[in-house]
Amino acid sequence: ALLMEIAFLHRTQFFTRYGACGTVGIAALGMFLVARYARWTRGVGMLMTLALVIASVMRANNDPPPSVKNIEIGRGNHAFGVPGVSLASLEPLPIVVGAATDFTELNDRLPLDLAHRLFYVTDRRAAQRYSGQTLFETEENTAALLHLPGHAEALQPFLAEHPRFYVAAEYMSSEQWILRYLVDHGARVDYQGKFRSTVGTEDLYLISEATGARRDEDGPADSR
Repeated sequence: ALLMEIAFLHRTQFFTRYGACGTVGIAALGMFLVARYARWTRGVGMLMTLALVIASVMRANNDPPPSVKNIEIGRGNHAFGVPGVSLASLEPLPIVVGAATDFTELNDRLPLDLAHRLFYVTDRRAAQRYSGQTLFETEENTAALLHLPGHAEALQPFLAEHPRFYVAAEYMSSEQWILRYLVDHGARVDYQGKFRSTVGTEDLYLISEATGARRDEDGPADSR
């Protein structure tokens, strides 16, 4: 509860699983209470263990099998009649990945020549405005620690250097803000179709006239 409150106040990103380590303390507290107050400690412990085993078996039996969607290399062949795109066949332009987790995974899975063209861009103000989540604003530190071949850098220097680039992102994803920022700031966004993806994201866009998306203090440019 404390972590969630801190995350809310700082406008960052928090998932319940991040507090999973707290279950160790809850389990220890439960054992303490049983040992302290239960009349038949061993019997209660056996019943709790049996209940845990039964719940685990039921969960394993009821959960759907793992989907191959996220690991099938050939997926994304068509989208409303648009043929699937191979990243290797694209123009030699930078490829901005909207999700930081996808950025890390693609760095590991793509050939080195393609991985060198991957970018993750950061901008705290834009992240707050368009997604409300700023967990990955220091992604350049993560990229350096992991020795990723791709690049993580601030948004504005990237736009100043690259007027044309690709974006692999989901417009409607609450965690990805880059496409909404570009549209709101007047960049030309052309949908290229689905690309052959091994990560959650599979939509590819070509961005041009991106110099118009550079931020100014008066706010975004007129959208198209």
